[in-house]
This record gives sequence, C-alpha cells and structure tokens, in this order.
Amino acid sequence: MWPETASPTHAFNPPPAYDHALVLGLVKVSLPSEGIAYRFNHRFFGLAGWNDVSWWRCSRCGQVTHMNLRGVCPSYRCEGHLRPCDPQQEFAASHYAQLYRSLRPLRMVVDEHTAQLTGEAAAELQEKFVRNEVNVLSCSTTFELGVDVGELEAVFLRNMPPETANYVQRAGRAGRRTDSTAFALTFCQRRSHDLSYFQQPETMIAGKIRPPQLELANDKILRRHIHAVALNYLFQRQQQFFGKVESFIFPKQGNETGAAALRQLLSQHPPDLLNALSRIVPAAMHEGIGLKEWAWLRELLDENDGSLTKAEASVLEDVERLEEERRRLFDSGKAVDHILKVIRTIKTDDLIGFLANHNVLPKYGFPVDVVGLMLHGDKARRLTLERDLRIAIAEYAPDGQVVAGGYLWTSRAIKRVPKLEWPRYHYAVCNECGRYHSARYETDEQPHTCQCGAPLLEAKKRGKFLVPLFGFQTDVSEKPKCPSEARPGRSYASRVFFAQEGEPVETVELQLRGVHARACFSRNGRLAIINRSGFWVCEQCGFATRGERPGDHKAPWVMERGNKCRSPLHRWDLGHEFRTDLLELRLQGAALARAEEFWLSLLYALLEGASVALGIRRQDLDGCLYPYAGPASPPALVLFDDVPGGAGHARRIGQNLMEVFRAACERIDGRCGCGGGPNGPGDTSCYGCLRNYRNQWAHERLKRGEAWRSLKEAAG
Repeated sequence: MWPETASPTHAFNPPPAYDHALVLGLVKVSLPSEGIAYRFNHRFFGLAGWNDVSWWRCSRCGQVTHMNLRGVCPSYRCEGHLRPCDPQQEFAASHYAQLYRSLRPLRMVVDEHTAQLTGEAAAELQEKFVRNEVNVLSCSTTFELGVDVGELEAVFLRNMPPETANYVQRAGRAGRRTDSTAFALTFCQRRSHDLSYFQQPETMIAGKIRPPQLELANDKILRRHIHAVALNYLFQRQQQFFGKVESFIFPKQGNETGAAALRQLLSQHPPDLLNALSRIVPAAMHEGIGLKEWAWLRELLDENDGSLTKAEASVLEDVERLEEERRRLFDSGKAVDHILKVIRTIKTDDLIGFLANHNVLPKYGFPVDVVGLMLHGDKARRLTLERDLRIAIAEYAPDGQVVAGGYLWTSRAIKRVPKLEWPRYHYAVCNECGRYHSARYETDEQPHTCQCGAPLLEAKKRGKFLVPLFGFQTDVSEKPKCPSEARPGRSYASRVFFAQEGEPVETVELQLRGVHARACFSRNGRLAIINRSGFWVCEQCGFATRGERPGDHKAPWVMERGNKCRSPLHRWDLGHEFRTDLLELRLQGAALARAEEFWLSLLYALLEGASVALGIRRQDLDGCLYPYAGPASPPALVLFDDVPGGAGHARRIGQNLMEVFRAACERIDGRCGCGGGPNGPGDTSCYGCLRNYRNQWAHERLKRGEAWRSLKEAAG
C-alpha cells in the first residue's frame, strides 16, 4: 500500500492504475540467462547541492540523513524519530564533508580514442590529453600499443581483458611516472569469462605471457612486401606519383596514372629489382610466388583481379558517381559544396595509407583481409573504419550501426566497383553430418547431395551469399546521429565451417593405447563464415537492408530521397571464405565416446595443450569439428591457424602431437579446481581448463571428464 505523502512537505498521489516500476523510477531490462530485471532510470534523479536539501538527525541512533518519510528513522529496526539539524555542525569533523566543501570542482572533458581515428587525429587527441585539454579518454585496445600519455593516474576497464598480456598493457597505461601512484579498476560483466577471473583475479593479474612466434613463409604478407618494394622502385624514379591519392590515380591531364607507369616499368623485368626481391624473399618461397618468372605481377596488376587495379577502380568509381551527382545538383540550381568536400577528402587521402587499406601494401599487424565502412560528411574526415572481413560481415552489414568519433553511423549499402562483380556462391550445410558445401553462383550448379548421401536441397542452412569484397558505405544524404543509451544495432555471423582440406604437405600417424591417430597438415585450407540475416540487395547501386522487402529505394550516393533507383532487389546472405594452415586430426578407437560434447571438449583440450606445450599464443589458434565420415562416425578435429594465410602453428602441432596430447591431459586433470570425483575430473569446465573468451557459445557443452580419461588412456 502506497503512503499518502512521500515526505512531510511533498504530496504523493499515484494514478489509479499505476506501474510500480514507473513510480519508483525503474526500467525493465532483459539479462541473458537471468530473465527480466529492474534498474534505476537515471533520468528520474537530479543532483542537489549541500544547502539545497533539508537535513535530519535520528533522536535515538544519531544517523544523519536528508531522507524523511513521516519522521521514521531509515535505520533498520530503529524506533527513533527524525529531528531537523544543521549539517555544518553535524559534519564539522568529517574528512569527506570537508573535501566536499573545499575542493574545487573539475570540468570533465571526455573524448574517444580508438583505431577508427586517422593517425593524425589520434596524435592530435593524445597531445590534447597530455596538455590537459581533454582529461578523460574512452579508449579501445589501441592503447595496448605502448602509447605514452604522460601523467595518467587511473585506468577503468569496462570488462575483463581476454588475456594477461592485454591486462598488463591496459592497466600499465597508469603510473608510468616515478612520482605517481597507479589505480586500475576492472568492471566484470555478468558473463562466464569475466566472472571466472573475478573469482580468481590473480590468474589474470599475475598470469604468464608467452612470447609470440612469427612464420616468415606467410604468402599473403610476403606478397604485400614485394608490392611495397616494387612501388618504392617506381617512386624513386618517378617521384611525381608519390604523396596523395590524387597524384597517383588522378594525374594532370594527359599524363598516365601511377598504375600504368608501374605496369610499363615492370614489364621490362628490371634485373636490379629482381636481385633485391631475391634477397628479401625466403628461398623456399621463390618458386611458389613465381619470383623469377615475375608471376607475382598478376596479383598486383592483373586487369581484372589485381589488388592495385581493384583499388584504383574503387576510388575512380566513387569520384565518378559523386561527380555525376554534383552535376545533377548544379544543373538543378542546388548547393554542391558538400559533394566537393567529399571528393576533396578522397583525393587528398595519404597514398601509402590508401594502398595499405586496399590490401596492396602491408599494414601494421593482422588482419590482411580488410574492408572498410565508407563514411560521408565533414564529421568523417577524422575517421577510418576498417575490419577483417570475418568481422565486417556482421558489424558493418547493412542496417548495422557503429559508434565512431562520438556519432552513430548506419551502414546502408554494400559497396560496388564498376566492371567488377561481388564473388557470389550457393552454399549448404548438411542436416545429417554438418558438412559445408559451396559452388560458384554463376555456374548455377547448386550443391545437391552430400557425401553422406543426404539431399542438400533440404538442408536447413542453405542459400546463396555474396562476398562484400569492396566494403560497405553509409548514405551520403543521411547525417550521423548522436548515440543513445540503446546498444547499436547489428547482425550476427555464424561459427566457422570447415570447407576444404587444402594442399596436403605432410601426414603423421601414431598408434596410441587403444587409439589410432592420423594428423594431416595442409596449406591453404578453406573455411567459411556466413551472416544468414538475409538482406535485400540492389545489384546495381549496392543498396541493402534487412527485414521486409522495401517498396522502393535510392542509391546511397544520391542526396535527394525522391530520386529512386529502379533496379530490383534480390535476397542474399553475406559470407566469406578464407584460407589458412590447418591440421586435420582423425582419431579411431573403440573406447572413444560418440557424443558431440566429448569431441568439442577434446578439441578445446588439444588447443589449450598445444598453446602450453609449444608456446603458441592461444588467440592464434582455433578449431572446429569436421564430420568427414558421416554423423554416425567420429568427426575429425580441425585445428587451424587463426591468422590469415597461416603462421605455421598447425604444422608444429602435427610434428609434436604426443607432446600436445600430454599437455592437453595435464590441462584438464582437475588442478583447475572446477570439480571432480575419485575417478578424476567430472562433467565440468572452467577458464582453468577448457573455456576461453571466444568459445562462450559452447561453455555449457564442455565437459572435461570423458576427454581427460580418453587422453590419459591414449597418452599414458
């Protein structure tokens, strides 16, 4: 029953049909695995000064409060009554009251520092922070790279980092001066990763950091370094092409482009360039790359599929379409300044950064299959939004929202490039055995029957997808919005599917106790990831949207909403097939369990064991199950390098298989303390054995008991 008055001086008259949560200033929220909960709505609360409220003191317990409900003391079971009091006298000896009254309030100036900023914008923001013009930075993982921001004293982490190395780098931003004291506060969210380290924080704070390893024979990275040497060869001889995008792609009238000049220069196969590349490229890679035959030029300068050709075509198309829109608006007597600014932004972009972003030159670190979200307007000048294609098909997909530079940007289209087409595929995942199949869309040869005999045309997961190879873009007529408290909208991609073994390199076979193990290492193994949200896509202008099919649409580069595109919309998923080094491990033995939970647990046990035994960074490894012999037979465990192009980790695992088995057995032997019995570990798992940040989807299915007993029996 509600009281008639909320305080001696404020009337309270709730409506006849009221919502308790609304009256109390609460809002409903839905928590995963928890259901409906309530939290306070901050809009119902205000900040009052020291002298703006009345103060009261209990006649019995002496508690001082500014809350008075009919004179009842708020202390539990206290029978005293509240009497007016003077806060100056009551808090005269209080240290915190003195601080409140004497300290000068500081103005908080908050800004965002992420990888979405251009290099110049990030450096400018760091200088402002050092000069105290900005005194609070909201940062992404960019500050793990050793950025020195001066006398930083406090760091707040909004979630638990993936590994100890991440924690040390993030918390280590504070206290870098000898005369300062560091304070690092980590907020643990309600998810298994964060809560596991909340219970045992020392495993994160004082954990081990393994040294990284580098595979020099990475084909993709090596080719981009070759491209860098070739372009440097051009710039040394024809310096007019170096500098901005305009100087390379938009030369003065009558002059050839930088790509044409490079093609002409390299067509002569200069011996000095070949000698330089021969010293740089490992000898074992000469034949595969086609160094002496100059076959590597095709990937750079091929008229249809060369990386430099595609980069040049992409920017030419952007400027051509913008120029068409500028002429149309000008002929209609409308303002065109905004179009000119976008064109100027494109042309004055730094050439080296542009080529790196378009997969021509090497970038700092991974990934290498990079696409961007093209932004429009003055607010986009400081931003460069890029993601690995595996992540971009979820985060940058049409109707997806991204917060960058203090604004909310919405993806509206899949970027088109003239004379080039999106790679398109039919795909199906077998209902019976889970095999992934794909075929080129242009051939119209849909996968019909799986190797297990099941009809693929009845598969639940089937359809067609396109690869957004040229990235995504916002609508030129749509201004970015201010972010709200709601989480930005986005679609989601599925887990990784195993598609193809690749090129076999070597095979290792082991006869263990009751188990026969066959490990086949291959290069350029193919895997796939699909965003099955279903998009209505215009194959002419690139417009795309989820949900209901719209009645009409406009091209994303057209300013006026009334100017519609007449091309039809077709239904597509988004997908990406990528290649890397992988190890296919097949285990045969009567003692092996058949349940999928067992194979998932065994897979992640071997991944953890390989990381410990061989000193491989756990984030550089991943795996999946491959039911090569049908649903009734044990699946293969596919362990792959989670680095585009491969880093040689899978091969090392195959060469040290017995050591990996023993390390995996030790990893899940029960020392982590997540439960067990007299016969060994039970059907449990934790972050000390099988769970990690990226396999949260399978946490409830990971049970180390059976996996431990099988490994112990096999490895001895």
